[in-house]
Amino acid sequence: PTEAPVRLGIMIALEGNAAGSPAQEPFRGRRQRVRRQLAAWWKAAAEARFGSPREDIAEWMTMLTIAFLDGHYISDVPPVHRGGTLVAAALSAAFEELLSRERLLPPAIAGAPDFAGKDTAHPEPGSPEFLLSATRSLVAESGYEGATLARICERSQMQRSSIYWRYQNKETLIREAVSEPFLSLMNAPHTDPRSGTGWSAALAGSLVGSVEGAMRCPDTVKAGLLLKLQRRDPPSLGGEAIQLGMAREFAALDTWIAAAAGSAGTTADPAGIGWAANVLREGLMLGVAFGQTYD
Repeated sequence: PTEAPVRLGIMIALEGNAAGSPAQEPFRGRRQRVRRQLAAWWKAAAEARFGSPREDIAEWMTMLTIAFLDGHYISDVPPVHRGGTLVAAALSAAFEELLSRERLLPPAIAGAPDFAGKDTAHPEPGSPEFLLSATRSLVAESGYEGATLARICERSQMQRSSIYWRYQNKETLIREAVSEPFLSLMNAPHTDPRSGTGWSAALAGSLVGSVEGAMRCPDTVKAGLLLKLQRRDPPSLGGEAIQLGMAREFAALDTWIAAAAGSAGTTADPAGIGWAANVLREGLMLGVAFGQTYD
């Protein structure tokens, strides 16, 4: 009847300070069981189709299936008619594509849903970017409430007065530190949809760009997802900025797909393709926050 328990489990698993706590165990255990069940299903599918269990393909398809499932639970994009059929078609096409390839290296998967990685940028202490980086890491570890201004001052080695000189309050600081860089990872394709180039390749490039950017800044992804998933009333400035910004990107992608399909003379449902692409993008991003490495 509600996705709230799943969202809560994802938030608990995301918070760095909760790593290894009893609160994470039910969520971690369920994910591990589902991963094993999905892997066994895809091995059986590969054997029935190819005559071999192809464990390498089963691992990739398990990862992709989980990304779609995760994206479904965390995405705010409105569901579309026969969404499950669309996802099944996408997974089926991916399965056939992988079967046509030589043996693949398995995806690198972290052993636990908590992620120890940090953003790769190392700003100079005392710089404005150092303050933003410290704020992102605290939100990633402790969520919005745990990233108090006192802790931000301590980690950034800045006085409260210096922070207030730059930012009106904690809300505006978190919006700049987390919301804006997080939204920069969610862009729709930049190519002209009427250029005649393959629109599916451009869409794939957009997804790849999001994931590659996410792997360079896991703190940004984790902090952004925590703000996005939290349902505060009234909403935080940063969380509201993420929700509104992602809604704009969803609409932009639908418009881009409609123009691309029309230019190519293809009969396509822009809302359905956009929905599937956005759900997949969010699920892949959550995978990065959980320690998934993608090729």
